[in-house]
Amino acid sequence: MGRCRPKGRFVAETVGVALVFLCLYAAAVLRLLPAGGEAQDQWQDNQMRAQWYVQHAGGYAVVIAGSSMAARLPADALPAGCYNLAMAGGGALTGLEIVLRTTPAPQVVLVEANDTLFREADQTVLRSVFQPITFRLRALFPVLGDAYQPVSIATRLLRERFDLMRDGAEPPLPPHVYDELFAMQRQAQQQVPPPQMLAAALDRLGGVVQRVQARGVHVAFFEIPIAPGLDDSPLRIATRQALAARFPPPRHTWLPRADARDYVTRDGVHLQAASARQFAAFLGREADRIVSEPRNGPAPS
Repeated sequence: MGRCRPKGRFVAETVGVALVFLCLYAAAVLRLLPAGGEAQDQWQDNQMRAQWYVQHAGGYAVVIAGSSMAARLPADALPAGCYNLAMAGGGALTGLEIVLRTTPAPQVVLVEANDTLFREADQTVLRSVFQPITFRLRALFPVLGDAYQPVSIATRLLRERFDLMRDGAEPPLPPHVYDELFAMQRQAQQQVPPPQMLAAALDRLGGVVQRVQARGVHVAFFEIPIAPGLDDSPLRIATRQALAARFPPPRHTWLPRADARDYVTRDGVHLQAASARQFAAFLGREADRIVSEPRNGPAPS
């Protein structure tokens, strides 16, 4: 009978083989798909957006902070130096907090201005992205990020191979489904937060904006167009008035409002793929204009 290998040697060999395969996988993926794969769900998409930005912040002069409405803006319709840090299911405060914790700071942050600004920053995302040990490991070995997980890579390869759900090819919803979703949005837009809640949210937002501006960042606000039948809802009007009073122009930069009649939504508030691309192009032009304008310093809060 042959002699059994010592247990310690077997473990060392197993670890060694695993490391070899990991290195080969990392080399292949980073060479063939440097941007990584596609998210499996909303949570992972937010993780991937945040992880990528904190590792590549130096490459972006402009950052978009917003909710699922801005998250639908396709990256390839934005200028090369503009990064979409909008978080589905959340609001701009999460993106602003990520900007605050990341070096270097961008020149401009575009903030989606609607009622999603009253949502608090997603502490679960922030803790996950900035957990000290995993943060350092991802800095040393980028392939450990969510974007390089085998399932994410496989999903992207399958979509590209079979042309599945490409941008601009989003199938329209059946009319009765759209009507149901629109009715739900219209009902939600009738509810205005109590004055005390609104004031607290504005104070929280104002504090974060002031800290971002203190880093020399130009903060600009923008509205994403929604269905005309919702644009004059009580919530929309109250939010617009409250934000304009807290961040009044011209002391604070507001981008021109797009004409809602020029855009199509999927449910009343989220733009269809073609309209999202159209608005991304508009936002990109405005971002380029702001970056090119000389500034004497951060705007007062």
